[in-house]
Amino acid sequence: MTSVKIQTSSQMSQPLFWKTGKIFHVLFTVTPTNVNTPGNANPYVAGGDTLDLTQLFNQASSSPGQVLPTFEAIAKCELGSFRPTGNAGSASYYVYQYTPGTTLANGTLQIFTGAAAQSALTELAAGNYPANVLNDVIQGEAQFVMP
Repeated sequence: MTSVKIQTSSQMSQPLFWKTGKIFHVLFTVTPTNVNTPGNANPYVAGGDTLDLTQLFNQASSSPGQVLPTFEAIAKCELGSFRPTGNAGSASYYVYQYTPGTTLANGTLQIFTGAAAQSALTELAAGNYPANVLNDVIQGEAQFVMP
């Protein structure tokens, strides 16, 4: 199970989202947990765990003075590990990928792990999230096209 939260500035505690032309940018953090979802015995399943980006709009809309427009779809979403060097497990990085669904509510977070040199990455096996994923700082930027 995953949850998302809009990042806030360290100086002003303001949510980090902005508009550039017809693109709306949102910086967010993803938190996976080993809580089973209804009807699913494993938190992580082949193909990825659901990553509901509508949570971002609910959070942004609740900010003072914010009214967000309806968006067509996600234009781009990048995820990455931002665990500071020297933290426990910092050598065990995973690769995180957002895969769009049919709606913003049913996209997925796919997790890939290292493979031998010159080989493709391997998707994380179904089951509980490993400790290094649970302790990772997974950050993302979503870009949405505004009508």
